[in-house]
Amino acid sequence: MNYKIIVDKDHPITEEYLKEVKLIPIVTDTDNKKTQIEKETYEAFLDMRDYLLLKENITIGIDSAYRSVEYQEKLMQEFIDKYGEEYARETVAEPGTSEHHTGLAIDICPKILGQWITENEDMIKMEEVFDKIHRALPIFGFRLTYPKENINKPGSVYEPWHIRYMGGSK
Repeated sequence: MNYKIIVDKDHPITEEYLKEVKLIPIVTDTDNKKTQIEKETYEAFLDMRDYLLLKENITIGIDSAYRSVEYQEKLMQEFIDKYGEEYARETVAEPGTSEHHTGLAIDICPKILGQWITENEDMIKMEEVFDKIHRALPIFGFRLTYPKENINKPGSVYEPWHIRYMGGSK
């Protein structure tokens, strides 16, 4: 399994990789939807989730994991319809170029006072919570794909919820 694969606008997902990746079924924490995720990625997430609850009293869940190219097309269209084409193209990866196609990327969200916080605008305001989450990422083999430092780079956004498994947590 290639945990170091790069998938972005300059490196679209390949058919070879899609044939290689082993996905397992899961249900999202936020809305109980069926999805899939790469097996070792999920195991590392569960370890990190347990750690954050024990050490930081932070509950995190999975809001999104694997996305097919077809699903990404649907998501892009939903964002275009809701926010307009310019915003959608700035914030949603073009189909075929999303890390979610790998099964290694997860959109996480915190649970505060019994409620999952799933709106991007709300999560961006939760700097203290996400700082603690981000400090735990490398311990479990994850990295933050869209960190705050990159926000001034053209085409970059800050997504404190989008994490990527790089391997090596076991």
